[in-house]
Amino acid sequence: MAHFTKLLALFLFAVIASTASAQVPGCTADDPDVACILQGAVRGVVEGDMLAFKGIPYARPPVGPLRWKPTEAAEGWSGVRDGSRFGAICPQIIGQEIKGDEDCLTVNVWRPRVKPAQALPVMVWLTGGGNHLLSGQGSAGFGGLTYSGEKFVLQGVVFVSYNLRLGVLGFLAHPALDAERPEKISGNYGSLDQIAMLRWLKENIAAFDGDPNKIFLFGTSAGGGNICALMTSQLPM
Repeated sequence: MAHFTKLLALFLFAVIASTASAQVPGCTADDPDVACILQGAVRGVVEGDMLAFKGIPYARPPVGPLRWKPTEAAEGWSGVRDGSRFGAICPQIIGQEIKGDEDCLTVNVWRPRVKPAQALPVMVWLTGGGNHLLSGQGSAGFGGLTYSGEKFVLQGVVFVSYNLRLGVLGFLAHPALDAERPEKISGNYGSLDQIAMLRWLKENIAAFDGDPNKIFLFGTSAGGGNICALMTSQLPM
C-alpha cells in the first residue's frame, strides 16, 4: 500500500464522564460570531456557509520549563480573542529549513454559520506526516491542501483540526527525561498533547454547537496510528 494511502478510522470517543458547561464569567454569546469557552471569548470568521474559529490554545505553550513536560491546560484570557487566523505550526523540517514555533498547541473549529436546531456530531482530523511533519492548517504537499472541513460541515458536522508537538520535541525518549517524571517514562509528549486536546473538546465544543458526547476521530497514516494509541490509553471513558 502506498505511503499516501489513507487509513481512516472512526469511533465514538468520550474523554470524561460528565459534560462541563462551556461558559466563562463575563462572556456572553449575544454576538453569533463569538463563542464563550472556559478560557474566554473567541470571535470566529465567516468562510462561506461556515464560521471558523482558528488558533485557539488548548494547552499552555510547551516552552522553557514546559519543554519535554506533560501537557498543561490552557490559561484564560480577557477580552475577545481573534479566531480568524491559524496558530503557528509546530517546529518541523520543511525542505532544508526548520519552520514553525514551539508555541503551537492550538485547535481549529468549523461549524455551520446558521445555528443548528440541536448539537451536532464532531469530527476530529488527525493528520499524517509520521509525527514529524504537517499541522492542522494543511500541507503544501499533495498539490497543496488547506483543511477547512467544508464537505463535513455542510452535512451537519462540526469539524476540528489541531497541532501537536512533533519530532524530537514531541517524541524524544531519554533516561534523563524518564527520571523527571513519576511514571519514569518519556517520549510521549505528542500523545499527551492529543489527550489534552480531546479533554479541551469535551469541555468546550458545546460552545461551537458540537455534541461533547459524539466526538469522532479519523485520520491518515500517522494519524490513524495515533487513533490506535488513544484507544489504548487509560483515558476515563
